Amino acid sequence: THPFITDLFIDLTSPSGTVLPLHDGSGFGVQNLVGNYPNSLPFDGGGPSTGPAGDLTDFAGEALDGTWTLDIVDAVPAFSNGVLNSWGLNVRFQP
Repeated sequence: THPFITDLFIDLTSPSGTVLPLHDGSGFGVQNLVGNYPNSLPFDGGGPSTGPAGDLTDFAGEALDGTWTLDIVDAVPAFSNGVLNSWGLNVRFQP
């Protein structure tokens, strides 16, 4: 939860080191980022987004096993605090 999701920049890094921007500070006037990627991403109290800021095909051809990292940066930490309540990664393989 975070009172200003426009302060947040979120990246997902694969075990191979590929970085995918998931959230790029969009969502003015909206609180709390809840959803799934690449499906539509509903905001608590606001309209839907259309998925990640980057392209999920950037991970194509990479091994799925290993450590995946979620990096969250609060660009304005002095004015508000946020909490990561939970996150998970489910990968669907399509041959």
